[in-house]
Formats: sequence, C-alpha cells, structure tokens
Amino acid sequence: MRVVQNPRHLIGRVNIVLLFVVTQLVALNIVFAYPDDYKAFEGMESSPIPIVIFMAEILAFTAILIYLARKGKDSLIKGIIGILFFFALLYVLEPVLLWLRTPFASLIALASSALLTYVTLRRPRWYLTDCVGILVGGGIAAILGFSLVPRILGALLIVLAAYDYYSVYRSKHMLELAEVADRTNIPLLFVSPTGKKVARIRDGKKTEEHTYFLGFGDAVLPGALAVSVLTYMGDVYGALATVGGGVVGLTLLLITMEEGKGYPGLPFINGGALGALALYSVYVQFLH
Repeated sequence: MRVVQNPRHLIGRVNIVLLFVVTQLVALNIVFAYPDDYKAFEGMESSPIPIVIFMAEILAFTAILIYLARKGKDSLIKGIIGILFFFALLYVLEPVLLWLRTPFASLIALASSALLTYVTLRRPRWYLTDCVGILVGGGIAAILGFSLVPRILGALLIVLAAYDYYSVYRSKHMLELAEVADRTNIPLLFVSPTGKKVARIRDGKKTEEHTYFLGFGDAVLPGALAVSVLTYMGDVYGALATVGGGVVGLTLLLITMEEGKGYPGLPFINGGALGALALYSVYVQFLH
C-alpha cells in the first residue's frame, strides 16, 4: 500500500476501507457461480505446491514489469496489462452472468470485458478503475478462495506478507511497481482521492498530493481466505470474522502510517485476517 500527503485524511481512509470491504463481499457472494473446472489449482486444493507456483508467477510478473519500466517501454506494459486484464474480466464475468441466467451471457461478457478494458486503459478515471477493481478483485478472490483449503491459503498469506515487507522495506521494488502503475495508469491499484485532483507522477515528481492507493492484491488475498472458509468449512460467521480482521488490520495501518511514505499492507491486513480467524476458531472449539 502507498499513500501520499492528504489534507483530508478521514475521507481518503474511509474510502479505502469501503473499497476493501466491498471487494470481500463481492467475492463471498459470487463464489458459488464458478464451476469446479474454474479452480486455479484443480486437484491440489490441500497441497503446498500452489504456494510455490503462485510465488513464482508473482516474482516473474513483477520482474518483467519492472524491467520494461526501466527500459521505458510503457506502451508495451500497457499492452501486456490490457491483454491480461481483458482475459481476467472475461474469466470473472462469464460464469457470473451464466449463473444469473443472463440472456446472451457469453456475448455480453465478451463485449463488456473488451469495453471495460479499453476505457480503463485509454480513458482512465479513478472511479472506473475502482469499480473494475472491485469486480476483478472480487472474482479473483472467489476463484482463488475456492481453489485452496483454508490452511494452505493461510500459509500463502503468511508468505506473501513476508514478501510484501521485504519488497517495500528491503528491495523497494514494490514501491517502484506502484509508481509504474500510477505513471502508466494501468489498473493495479484502488484509488481514493481526497481532493479535486488525483495524484499522478510525471517525470519522477508528484504533481498532486491528494490520493490514497491500495493494491488490488491487498484486498484479493484476505478475501480469498474468507471465501475458502465459507467454501470448505461452510462457516459464514468464520468468513465474516476473517473479513472483519482484515478491516481491523487495514484500519490500524491507516491510523499509524505516516503521510508521504509507502507501506507494506499485507503484514497488517493478512495478519488481521489470520488473527481474527484464529480467535474465531478458538471461540468455536472451546468457548461456544
């Protein structure tokens, strides 16, 4: 997560929390729209192997984007993201529309994915990016969540929290990636402006300072854990407790952070989600 100086702190922070919560709720409500063949790691729901695969994919994707950014290949970056974004939208939308028994569901999903991808990349507006981010983030959280059992997802969240900490405070490449996303307007971040103008980076300098940013992944990962709890344990209250824990972690981060600096969101958010789920499990097992 990254934040720049903000004269209206409360509005920006509340918006970020709302975007986070809505993404989680979308994931929990649409997960049953996806058939079993949509599982990201079919047949490996209880295996640790997906953790290795997932981390390898993240590292490769991040390395490619940063390499291209350092070479000044912004157009190529937008092209790659555009293709991935289109297929992500299509992958998320089509099963949901079929589940809702929408006429011409496949055609509508195809046309909507193409239109949203074009508008988001070519005519970027923060509110559009946020809406599409909720849709894509909720869908990916749902698919990832019903692909892995809670203990494997919990382990993945711990690994990713450690990676997020390292990539922000040690290697700092996550901050570089956030600047690339902001500079090129690629949809990788939720945007919460608290002034009339959204912050943008031009020639390495911030031109406005009225915006909070939250990476899509910061909402997707704890949402996936909540979905996994709902899917494999059938526990609605456990899933909601997981969401609530993520909100507590995010709120704590927003309260304690200093303006103008980049922070790793996952140690707070994932820690809150895992901690809340652990407390809920203790309550159910021993106190209820």
